[in-house]
Amino acid sequence: MKYLIWIICLFYTTTLFAANNSIVTIETPLGSIQMELLNEEAPKTVENFLNYIERGDYDGTFFHRSVPGFVVQGGGFKYDAATNTAPAITVDPPVVNEFGVSNVRGTVAMAKTATGPDTATSQWFVNLADNAANLDNQNGGFTVFARVIGEGMQVMDSIAALPRANLDGGGVFSSVPTINFTGTVNASIFVTIDKASLVTEPDFDGDGTPDSTDSDDDNDGVPDISDSFPMNPNEFADTDNDGTGNNEDADDDGDGVLDVNDAFPLDNLESVDSDGDGIGDNADTFIKLTADKIISLSVVGRKLSAPSGSALTVPENATAVSLNVTVVNPNSAGFITVWPCSVTKPNASNLNYAPNQVVANGVLAPVGSNGKVCFFASQTTDLVVDIAGWFAGDIFVGATPKRLVDSRDGTGTSNIARISPSSPLRIQIIGLDAQTSAGAAIQIPSTIVAAALNVTAVNPTTSGFLTVYPCDVERPEASNLNYTAASIVPNGVIAAVSAAGETCVFSSVESDIVVDLAGWFTNGFTGSTPKRLIDTRIGTGGQTGVVTRGQILEIPIRGETLTVQGQSQIIPNSATAAALNVTAVSPTGTGFVTVFPCGVAQPNASNLNYVAGDIVANNVTAPIGENGSVCLTSLVGSDLVVDISGWFEGDSNNGFVGATPNRLVDTRIGTGPKPQ
Repeated sequence: MKYLIWIICLFYTTTLFAANNSIVTIETPLGSIQMELLNEEAPKTVENFLNYIERGDYDGTFFHRSVPGFVVQGGGFKYDAATNTAPAITVDPPVVNEFGVSNVRGTVAMAKTATGPDTATSQWFVNLADNAANLDNQNGGFTVFARVIGEGMQVMDSIAALPRANLDGGGVFSSVPTINFTGTVNASIFVTIDKASLVTEPDFDGDGTPDSTDSDDDNDGVPDISDSFPMNPNEFADTDNDGTGNNEDADDDGDGVLDVNDAFPLDNLESVDSDGDGIGDNADTFIKLTADKIISLSVVGRKLSAPSGSALTVPENATAVSLNVTVVNPNSAGFITVWPCSVTKPNASNLNYAPNQVVANGVLAPVGSNGKVCFFASQTTDLVVDIAGWFAGDIFVGATPKRLVDSRDGTGTSNIARISPSSPLRIQIIGLDAQTSAGAAIQIPSTIVAAALNVTAVNPTTSGFLTVYPCDVERPEASNLNYTAASIVPNGVIAAVSAAGETCVFSSVESDIVVDLAGWFTNGFTGSTPKRLIDTRIGTGGQTGVVTRGQILEIPIRGETLTVQGQSQIIPNSATAAALNVTAVSPTGTGFVTVFPCGVAQPNASNLNYVAGDIVANNVTAPIGENGSVCLTSLVGSDLVVDISGWFEGDSNNGFVGATPNRLVDTRIGTGPKPQ
């Protein structure tokens, strides 16, 4: 294996070495080199080095690289005269990086590859100069595990002064120090390690028994065989194997939840025990949603609170509800389907997930004739459902979800082909055959103004985004969902249609696309060409820089000018909610964004969830506050991007009634109906 040559070293000094450190002698044709091993500073690396010495693995190897003024490297190869080759020695598994001592002349460090800090095996280096400025700051720092003592550096300088030969045309043997080399390769030209041996053994705890035979080197009462830190009396366990003992580690199980807030600090699969039964919520499967059950949620009659603070009740004439549906820590990859409970579960999906994800999606969910909305999960998961309002009258016609497009099998397209940037997907909405939430056949009329869709990107070639827009306008600078390579990412979209009844979907890179229908709007919703209201990355909307934890970002909605069918139109004071797409960009940690009407207290609800460095978008039907604005807040610092694609008007008899978001289901803590 070709190694990146990084070595770590300390100032060479003539001071006495630590009484408990081991001494190793390396015999070469140019003289002996003694090394003091830094048992306390790099115990695992020292143990790794001694394993090779005790087996005799280094005997017969040669120094295969010399860079005067920098390093001399060995410990990796033996010359085979029979084949005139230099095969690598057999190596142990890589040792964890233990950087902590600076890189100066006279120190010895393990080589490692450029693929990561924990890749060192057998090869090691001696620093010929002070390389601290270079090597302390690369690849996690480079672990110093020994220093040359006595007259050993004179020998190393002699090796560095030898002529160097390029024996493989520029590969790992391009700078080999040689003895009397005249062009013919044989065993005598190499500076070999004739013998590497342990001279003295350490006694870490000073009990008179060398560490090699002491069953408890640090005398902490934990046998070395069970001790993750056999030479540290203050530590013995490292649950998450991060190299920091549990006594010092603030997050013992490495699950991102500090021990002080973790009900199960030694279990990385659990952190919360909401019902106090001693079983973590993830293992408390009796409340999770499994593939053999559904959740049937009654929404008619639900008590909510208006943005003004007045009491609301979801009426019997509610045709659909605005939900945010979140899966939490699913067991494996799968999908969620949301549908009116009065009909058979359709072949459609509202969000897709991978194992252990937290994924949210906005859903306009038609209400069944029994006043209920149903939820199905193809794989076991916890489920969280928040409500932000409802539609009444004929403003919104809820449909039994129907798959309109699946480019993977040619559904809704002329052939089986992925969608590319040069060929946006065109979807004919008007005239399609559909089924109402009550199960009746219907054809989508020409009077619609927008469609409620769920759009999913499947296995895109690289990172990018989708934009959904009416086909008779120029594609806007906006996005509806963001994806990474090979991901499956859905988002709900309220999609304005063109005069011909078409909606277009643009993908910035090649991807399969799946589109499901959830219903359509005939009045009470004014669809616009999507417009960017906020982009904190560049200052669009007023704020430049991340929205910090605890900050509330206020976005004026009423009075904003949008483009509707090619004409400018101002969002009126009668608007009750806005159709938004909210994107979190590069958050600093794990958390969520909450969207709510300004003027009310921040609710216990979320609209999208993220982890550090994510780009995550979600559709939000956002009720407008009494002051005409919508508010956003983020649990941790994050840039936010907000696009608008229209607004809602109407009253409780025929329109959208916005509410302060309210949590209806949380299977983690038993909120809402249990799966049945």
